[in-house]
Amino acid sequence: MRSQAPGEAQGSVCATSGLVFATLIVPPLATRRMTRKRLPTAWALGVSGYAFGLLLSTALDLPAGPVIVWVLVALALLWQATTASKGASVNAPG
Repeated sequence: MRSQAPGEAQGSVCATSGLVFATLIVPPLATRRMTRKRLPTAWALGVSGYAFGLLLSTALDLPAGPVIVWVLVALALLWQATTASKGASVNAPG
């Protein structure tokens, strides 16, 4: 059985906390300008980020945690760019 290096377990804890932080913070930040349907949109961004992140991680044989974080951030930035160009139509009723 291989013994762990002193900092090995701590590194995995840091990576996990980054994933948790990104999951909790990035989707609400992406939808912060919305006044209607903000919660379902944030949930959809989070679920999409996890799904695409896991698929990309599997396809490219990369670690899942960092890939999920990068995909969440990319989707959030894409959402911000899309809704910023629409302006007030994001907040329009109906």
